[in-house]
Amino acid sequence: MKSRLFLPLALILIPFSCLAAAYRYEIREGGFWVHNGTAYFNRPLFGTHEPSMLLSGDRPAFAYIDPTSAGKFGTLYIGLVTKNGGKWLDHFTGADSFYEPGLTRHVVEDPQVTTGSLEVTAVPLSSGEGFAIGLRWIKPPVERVRLVWAFGAASGYTANYNFLIDKLQLSADDAAGNIVHIWGNRFSLKSPLPKGRNIWGTCDLPGQLALKDTEEVIHGPAEALRAAPSKTPVIVFSGDWSRAQSPVHLLFTMAGAETLEEIAAHPAQTFEQSLRFYRTLAERVQVKTPDPYFDLDVKAMVIANDGVW
Repeated sequence: MKSRLFLPLALILIPFSCLAAAYRYEIREGGFWVHNGTAYFNRPLFGTHEPSMLLSGDRPAFAYIDPTSAGKFGTLYIGLVTKNGGKWLDHFTGADSFYEPGLTRHVVEDPQVTTGSLEVTAVPLSSGEGFAIGLRWIKPPVERVRLVWAFGAASGYTANYNFLIDKLQLSADDAAGNIVHIWGNRFSLKSPLPKGRNIWGTCDLPGQLALKDTEEVIHGPAEALRAAPSKTPVIVFSGDWSRAQSPVHLLFTMAGAETLEEIAAHPAQTFEQSLRFYRTLAERVQVKTPDPYFDLDVKAMVIANDGVW
């Protein structure tokens, strides 16, 4: 049976009643934490006062959607390739997931791939429709690492809040009819299915963007590097990421190429500004009860209600 995501229930954020004897999620570092959780896309991250939202989850894979109108704009996978092989991060053997109201953080590691430990932070843009991803080494790797990410499959899929998880993943069927333009380290993606809306994106790590066959890409980042173009392409970025380099930022916007240039002029500033905005917003309502889960949940609902209105 296919998995489903019920967004209204996901907004409650706590998987069990406050009367439950044990919780699936603990509170750590100011957020709901789980080690090696299995859920995908169970953390809706509401942005500015637009219908679009970023879906994160226990596993570090992401989908950007308009749940009530235009549907899915695209799915993002991030991976690493070393001399030992490659994996998408959501397949890493170790993943600590933190949901802070307004954003998610994942700390991932996999000794089969890398000696390093990587933090992945996802947050909606504070300046308009879109989102940012920040990547930084918690423990720098010894070996050479190549960063690979894939974005695409703008299917326009929507289901009135009752979503099939499989339809939020990358798939060749969802990439059919997508129109992609690449210039330098920028891209635009358009599909007639999500009401003809475009999404623009970039990455501040030096590297290369290319169109690759979706069927090959979904198998892993190493396969993505070897994949050829096809009629069902997704955008694939690859670039060497030395341990001495600064954090890396991925930026995505629905507001056009000019806006992309504006936010990409200072990517770290765009990312940090968005983090500050949502962390400040979450503190607009202050509560103190005997239940820390309830207190944290109130902060999450502040973000959700602000996004809805």
